Amino acid sequence: NDDSLNLIERAIDDSDYYVLIIRGGGLNFLDLSLVRAEAGFAVKLDKPRASFADNPRALGKIFGHDAARLGICKLWSTAEDLGNAVGRNVLRLRKDHPTKGWMRGDEITKEQLLTEKSLRARIDELERRLREAGG
Repeated sequence: NDDSLNLIERAIDDSDYYVLIIRGGGLNFLDLSLVRAEAGFAVKLDKPRASFADNPRALGKIFGHDAARLGICKLWSTAEDLGNAVGRNVLRLRKDHPTKGWMRGDEITKEQLLTEKSLRARIDELERRLREAGG
């Protein structure tokens, strides 16, 4: 229903990455439409994404020509395969698409570092005051 889709869309919007895991025989018609809608939303937002399927045809069968928009699909056959594939690919996503607010240590300027340190000190001071005030 619309409430479920709105909740999923908010979660995708708040997330840094979108990971899609498909088990070919495990979806009914309603699940399929929701999965298509949520994946389409992730594509629309251009979220960095990775997809995984237990069957080479599963992703194509579910998404048709739109499957290519989800990126390269990694195959899995056991839970261990899936865990390893997700772990490797999420690390790659994080490396290739650092999340907002994160900077590579070798790319930060001295001015940015000083600004970040002063902001952290200010946050620490405000949190200390809040604790002292009983908040």
